[in-house]
Amino acid sequence: MRGSASPSNLVIVGIDKATFAALADPATGSIPRATQAGAIDEIWRGRAAVIGEDIIYDTARPGDAALFAAIRRARGHVVLGTDRVNEAGDTTLFGRDPATSQGGRAFAASLGAVPAFVGAVPDSDGRLRHFPSSVGLDVPGAKRMATLPVLAARLTGKKIGDFGSAWIDYRGGPGTISRFSFLDVVRGRIPPGRFRNKIVLVGATTPGVDAHPTPAAGGSTMPGVEILANAAWTALRGLPLHRARGVDFAAIVLLGLVPLLALVLRPIFAMLVCVLAAGVYLAVAQLAFDNDLIVSTVYPLIALILSAIAVFGSLALQRAVVARRPSV
Repeated sequence: MRGSASPSNLVIVGIDKATFAALADPATGSIPRATQAGAIDEIWRGRAAVIGEDIIYDTARPGDAALFAAIRRARGHVVLGTDRVNEAGDTTLFGRDPATSQGGRAFAASLGAVPAFVGAVPDSDGRLRHFPSSVGLDVPGAKRMATLPVLAARLTGKKIGDFGSAWIDYRGGPGTISRFSFLDVVRGRIPPGRFRNKIVLVGATTPGVDAHPTPAAGGSTMPGVEILANAAWTALRGLPLHRARGVDFAAIVLLGLVPLLALVLRPIFAMLVCVLAAGVYLAVAQLAFDNDLIVSTVYPLIALILSAIAVFGSLALQRAVVARRPSV
């Protein structure tokens, strides 16, 4: 209902079907590391603010030397994604052992890059609505790893403190964030200026590969890299979405009281007021969301419906009992 709006400071370089068909190594089914290095060079040539890799480099492979060199040339602007973080906040980038002093975090630092967590935990219905600021052992003094959206925003100069979990302010459904094909990037078909001063996230956009349900997907799924892009935009905006539990509680109480008007109004008028109250509340909830406040819609409407059933049912039962009384 709010509509879609593509951010101007975010771009996705998608590894799509055409990319896999043209570039994937038949033996491994993945894009060669040397080719991935070429993409980083091409994006950095356009002076991107951040290059976020939603590609898990968890093992050493041929072509790593070229990839390492490209990361170094980007001079501290590359964020390397990982979904494996131990209790010490370290990871296994390029097969490094996080239990040693040469773990993934230290090795990334030697390349002038930083690792960041790209995993996510869905809500009970399977949809992704939140992202954390960091992951790791949740005890005082423990070293934690920032998530890619937070780290990407920080590298642009945005000051973001630690937080537990934040709502993702989705800009729209799948395809809302501007997207270029990885194949077009490595073959030089995209003018480098299209990346200037932007957060550029690289990841899979092939249907069915790293795709997840979201509340913005309209029943379909959204590529993980685009979810990260929406989360990065949310971080850049200072985590705008918030809830006010007191508002939810007040709405449940107030809508639950509306059917009591049937005690002073004719039932038909009271029913119309109930329907009008539901419509007005939905409009207010949408207006609140447009202004970054999330209010519950399901529970207040359930309170209205259950209260209406109780009140109108009681009145109907009362009339039925009166009608059955014998006349004197």
